[in-house]
Formats: sequence, structure tokens, C-alpha cells
Amino acid sequence: MKSMKFFIVRAIVIVVLIFMVSAGFCAEGKGGFSKALGSGSDIDATADSLQFIGTNVVAKGDVFIRYQDFIVKADKAIVNISTKDVEAVGNVRLIRRSQYTENITLKEYREYRKLADKRVRIDGYAVNSVGEQFLKVTIYENSSFYRGHKIVGNLTSGALEFQDFEGRINEYYCKGKYAKRSPGGEMEITDAKLTSCEYVLDNQEHYSITAGKIKIYPYERVLPYGGKKGPVSIAKQNTDIGESSIFAYNCTLRLGSLPVMWLPMMYKPRDKHLHWFQFQAGESTDFGYFLKLSKTFDLFDYPNTTTKLMLDIFTERGIAIGNETKVSTEKTYTEFFVYGLRDKNPYGGSSDSKKVGDLRSETDRITIPHNRYDLRLSHLNHITPRMDFRGHIEKISDMNFLKDYFEDRYNADPQPVTFASLEYQFDRFSAALYVRPRINDFETVVERLPEFRLDFPRQELFSNIYYQGETTADYFRMRWRNYDNPRITENYIDPSNYETFRFDSLHMFYYPFKLDWLNIIPRAGIRMTLYSNSTAEGISTEQWGSIFYVDRLDGHPIGDVPPMQESNKWKCRIAGEIGLQMNTKIYRSWQNIKNAFWQLDGLRHVAVPYINYTYIPKPTVDRKNLFYFDDVDRIDEQNFVRFGLKNRLQTRRGEYGNERIYNWLTLENYIDYYFQKQSGFKNLGNLGTILKFNPTPDLTFSSELLLDLAQNSKHDVDTYRVGTNVGRPGLNWKFIDRWNVDIQYQILEDLKFFVGYEYRDAYTQPSAYSMGTTLTEIDTGSGFFNGYYGRNQTVRWGLEFPIPIDDKTRGSCEMRYDFEVGYIREMKAKIVRRMHCWELALEVGQEIDRESVDFSKRYKQSVMFTLNLVALPSIAIGHSQKNY
Repeated sequence: MKSMKFFIVRAIVIVVLIFMVSAGFCAEGKGGFSKALGSGSDIDATADSLQFIGTNVVAKGDVFIRYQDFIVKADKAIVNISTKDVEAVGNVRLIRRSQYTENITLKEYREYRKLADKRVRIDGYAVNSVGEQFLKVTIYENSSFYRGHKIVGNLTSGALEFQDFEGRINEYYCKGKYAKRSPGGEMEITDAKLTSCEYVLDNQEHYSITAGKIKIYPYERVLPYGGKKGPVSIAKQNTDIGESSIFAYNCTLRLGSLPVMWLPMMYKPRDKHLHWFQFQAGESTDFGYFLKLSKTFDLFDYPNTTTKLMLDIFTERGIAIGNETKVSTEKTYTEFFVYGLRDKNPYGGSSDSKKVGDLRSETDRITIPHNRYDLRLSHLNHITPRMDFRGHIEKISDMNFLKDYFEDRYNADPQPVTFASLEYQFDRFSAALYVRPRINDFETVVERLPEFRLDFPRQELFSNIYYQGETTADYFRMRWRNYDNPRITENYIDPSNYETFRFDSLHMFYYPFKLDWLNIIPRAGIRMTLYSNSTAEGISTEQWGSIFYVDRLDGHPIGDVPPMQESNKWKCRIAGEIGLQMNTKIYRSWQNIKNAFWQLDGLRHVAVPYINYTYIPKPTVDRKNLFYFDDVDRIDEQNFVRFGLKNRLQTRRGEYGNERIYNWLTLENYIDYYFQKQSGFKNLGNLGTILKFNPTPDLTFSSELLLDLAQNSKHDVDTYRVGTNVGRPGLNWKFIDRWNVDIQYQILEDLKFFVGYEYRDAYTQPSAYSMGTTLTEIDTGSGFFNGYYGRNQTVRWGLEFPIPIDDKTRGSCEMRYDFEVGYIREMKAKIVRRMHCWELALEVGQEIDRESVDFSKRYKQSVMFTLNLVALPSIAIGHSQKNY
């Protein structure tokens, strides 16, 4: 009886408890509340103790709250599930967590395992079409941007207040006693510290900037026509300090805990490259001790505007200032550059030690001023979908300025072109108005003032009859460079300027057809050129060669310049061309060839043998009676046939269903046979071979070889070292005119080598010119002036390698040997050591050259120490000491 009563009482109590819970009178316990919030809620949480009070949830003990991609951890928190207001206290962490899947290699998996902010889960494996195996993984990444004692605010708007603020935003860490974030994303931090060293979280940072107050203004995306799109929710915007402007007040730069420099204020605008400034220091014999400072600012998002300020100090040259500003929109791009200084020693970059007055040496004919500068303006404008404008103007103080101060630009383009072009694309042709004046009087320039041009791409006119043509109307002026001192050799004459109006119109017709397996394309065309001015006396090809040889930047070259008298008589020249091109395609495929190392997924060999015959009869006006402006003025009789063979080895690359054809290896051979002998040449031309082998991204091989099978050149130019004939050192095969070879191989991730060989003999080759077809050429430039007067032969090699101390130390070395001078021109060695926040590098090098006056060797030895921030690799602090 008692047991029955006990059972009834216990059942009643259980029913009452169930009713109270279902009625919401009591909801305190341990576990999660995602089910209580309903399936549509975007907030989930767990804690040791949860209590519901209206729409508020009070969580205590090991609190874990998830809102979209963000996680809040704390000892205690109160969350309003309706308004998303939150207050968290005690060991608070605010974390952004993301996950994504990838197919990675085993080496990449090991690298991911080393990263503290990433967790990798292996889901399986995959095999691509060439048999390479990959791990299928899910990567979980935490980007913690706050921890501290207390956080109060709203998760939806992003308005938050922090107590004892510690934040990490990508590569930066920031600490402060108090911080406040506005709904727009602005941050204000008091008693703050900013650094990229993660040891700041343990108060052991290697460097930092402390400030009484720091204000961070995030990047606000501005849309065209005044529209704006800025950060709204903290869940949608994780502010990146590199994409923010920073104002800091009462600042102190510290190395460790040691104060180094105080500033009343520091400003860092939004910076794409996450650096505050660029810093370089060193010493050289040409410039003395130098210090280079530059800073790039991102001023506006629309139009996208960046500006770079430069300040360079040279003890032997002076102080230089500069600015580079770039402005771009979806239709325009403008670049402005200015750099200049008052150079105390404008000839400091010379390899000659002897100076005569303001001349670099006794052979120079152009003086270098003390006021040196470079002023450049470029603009591109897509005015309409069919109309474009392009323009570039560059005024340089002297011929050596780019070589002295911007050597990379000089090597890429030693003589920048000033021009303006307006082009309109019609349905069947394009029209352009082009102007090219001479701005720098130390340059030789063919001015076009102006040029009007019509270009007709190849198009079908009638049934299987195709047309291609071009028509230009130019006012040409040949302006030879101006010298400050007269010639002292031969006839003492410099080339004279000349000018003419030229109307040129070319019309080519094609009738392609096919005979079974053979493609045949006959062509015929006519060119009419009208000149308003020409030479009163003829100028031969040899005389033109002498003119261009004499027109050198420095020195007093030997050679007679013929008189260049103008005739005002109009001349009309007619030139015609007939030709025939034949080719076929031979191919074979091997579908079952697969190799993971060579990345082969099937193999196909395509061979295209071709014959291209060109005949241009003697034009109605001999070219010796015309002034030279471009190849059109040098057209002469051509009667040759080219035999060629193109080979391609192809494979498939890409994922299944999205494969593409990849040229694994290409090889082209060509040779010309001339039916009429050109002056000084035989009937057989040079044999050219162009090879490109790129089986993987880690291995590249290229070769260009030009063989003189007919011995059109003598190959008898000897090498002189310090006035002594040493014969022909190095490669000495009388059939080679030119050979360039480059090999690069990435053996391992940190083991790479490269080798390059360049050989060029003194040679000339006959012209191969066509008005209606394109011919492959190893030598670029004019089709009528192809020749070199001296030998050049160098080999360079280099190696990047790990140093077996640990995986944080690596080295590299590089050398360049010149066979003609008989010694190593340049060699460098470098050791790099990666620390926690810093990367230390020690580099030593030596360059050897000879003085042009007494031929003595000039040694340039350098030692450079570089210190880089690992998190901000574009910040470098270096010192270089060179001894001579």
C-alpha cells in the first residue's frame, strides 16, 4: 500500500515538472539551447548552466556562442536572441572560424600542420588524369581578433565595446585598455600597442608602436557615380588593418621594451601591401652612402588613386625627391611620375676614371647636366566601346639618367617613346591618328607629325577571295641626336636631318584552297608609295650602315657620312608581290601514355611542314634614291623560298570534363633559299631552330640556334684582351651565328637551379622580307639590316639551396662568366635565416669591369645585410658596404 502511494506521488511530481518546463516556468540546466530557439535561429550556444528570461539567455560556465561564422567564448554571457545584443565577461574570446575543402599534396599537408591557426581533417584521396594522388581535406581556420575581460555590444550592427582589448586582424596585433567599435567599423583604442609580432599577447614582442590613442578607419568601398558600400555587420566584415587608415597619437616606437623614437602623431593610410614604408641603406663608389625612403598611399577607391612619395639621399650626388601617382577607373588609366635632383657628380656612374671638364672621358660628345630629372605622363582612355586613346610623354634630362637611377627600366626600355594615338574600330577595318614627336634631343627619332592609318584585317570579299591591306599618310621627320662636341674622325660630319610626306597603300589578295591533304594559299598584291621629298644623290646600303654606326651615344666612331642633300621632286614607287604558301598537317595520338612526373595525360604529335615562296620584282624607284624611315623605304627585289617544319607535342591538362590542350614541347626549323644572289651573300640562308620545352611548372628549357650553313659570314673576328689578340675563346664553330640557351629546374621546394648561355658571333644575313605573309625570325628588327660587328659570349648559372642546419636557413649563389674578357664578371652569394618575426640575410658580391682609358680592372665588392619583417616582407632595413 505504501509503495502504491509512493508511486502515485512520484508520478504526479514528474507530470508537474514536465508541465512547468513545457509552460516555460523553469528552463535552467546544462547543455545547449539551439532547439529551444527553434530551427530558424542563427544563434547556437552551449554552457554549464543556461537560463531563459524572456528573450534573454543567461549562460554561465564554459560559454560557447556561435553566430554565423563567429564564436564567442567566455565565463559568463547574456545574449538577446531577438536583438542579438551580447554581454560577455571573463576570459572572453571573439573568434571568426571558417572552413573550406581542398585537394592538396602530402607536402602541402605537412605545411598546413605547422600552422597554429589551422586544423586539417583528411576526408579521403583523389587522383587526377595523369595519375597524381592528392589528399581531400577540410581546413578549419580560426582568425581570433579579440580576447580580454569584457565585451558589450550588438552582433548584428557590429557596435561593440571592449575592456582590456587584445585583437588580431590578419597580420597585425593590437592591444589597449579600452576599445570601441562603431557600426561603420571604426575602431578607437586607448593606451594602445600595435605590432605584427604575435608575442605581444605574452608581452614579449620584438617591436611595437605604443600610443595614447589609436583610431582605425576601415576601407569603405565606393561604387561608381557616388554609391557607397561599407561594412555593416561584424559578421560580414572582418576589418583588415592593412585595408584601413590609422591615426595614432602620442606614439613611441619600441624595440622590445626599449623606446627608440617618439612622434606626436603617426598616420598610416590604407595600404594594399601592408607596409608602413620602404627603407634601403647602403654605400657605393658612384653614389657614396645612400638612404632611400618611399611610402605608398591609397588615396581613393573611386577613382582608384594611389600615390608614392620618394626621398633619396646620396652623399656623393645629392638629395632626390619623386612622386608616382596612378589613377584608374573602369575606362581610364593615368600614371604620373616625376623624379629629380641637383647632381653634384653627374659622371659618377661612369666606368672611366679619367674626366675632362664636364665630359665623362675624352671620347664623349654629349655632356651630362647637373640638374637631372625624369618627367613621365601616361594615359589610356576607352572613350567608347570602339574608340580608344593612348598617350605617353617622357622628358628625361640626359642619356644616362635612367641607367644611373632606374637601371631596371633602362634595361627594359632604354629609349622610351613619346606618342599620342586615337583609334576607332569599325566593323571591317580600324582607323587611327598617331603622333610621335621627339622630346629628348639626345635621342635619334623618326617623328610622325602626324600619321593617319587604315588597317584592314584579312577578310573574305567574294567567294573564297580574301583581302588584307593597309593605308597610311605620314609626315616624317628624321631627327638625329644632337651632339655638344663635333666629331674628330674621318670626314668630321654628323648625319643631317631630313623630312618628307609619304603616302603608302598596300593591297594583298589571297585565294586559299585544298588539294586532298595539301593546303595551298596563293597571294598577290601591289603597293604604291608616294614621296614629296627624296635624296638628290643616291645613298647605298653600305653608306646607310656607316651612318647608323656613326650615330652612337658616345665616342668618335670611324666612318664617312655621305652628304644628305634633299630633292623636292615627288617620287611615286610601285612594288608588287606574288607568293605561294603550302602546308599540311601530320599527326598521331597515343591515348594510353600517362606519367605523373612529366604530367602526361595522353600524347599527340603534330607536324606541320610548310613551303613559303615570295617574289617581289624590282620596284619602279631604286631604294638608294629614297630616304630611310622604316622597312617600307628599303623594299628591294626579293626572290626566295622558305622551307620550314613546325613540331608540337601536346597533352591534356585540367580536371575531367574541363581538359585543355597543352603544348608540352614545340620545335620549329626554317631555312631560306635565294634564287637571286644578294650583295655579299650566297644562295642559301641561315638555318634557324627554335625549341621550347615546358613539361611542368618546375622545368623550363628554351633554345634559339642560328646556323650559317652557307658560310655567308667569315667568322674570323678575334677577341682582344688589353690590346692582345687571344683568338676566339670559348665556343668556336664557324657555322654558328647565334645560340641562346636557358634552363630552369625547381628540384625541390627550396632547391632550384638555372643556367643560361648566350653566344653571338660577328655576322650578317641576307634580307627575307614579305609584304603579305609573316615569317619566323630569331633576329628581331629590320628585315634589311641584320648584322653584328663583334663577338659576345657569356654563361650564367645560379643555385638556391637549403642549408642543413634547420628548415629556417637557406642560401643561394649566382655567377656570370664572360668568355671574351676571360674572367667572372659577376658573382653573388646569400644566406637567409628566418627567425620568429624577422628574416635575416647576408649577401656578398663582386663585379669586375675594365676602365676604357687604361684597361685596368675595376673591382666592385659588396657586402649587404638585410633585415625583413616576416609578417610584412616589404619592410626592409638594409646596409651595404662596398670597397673598391
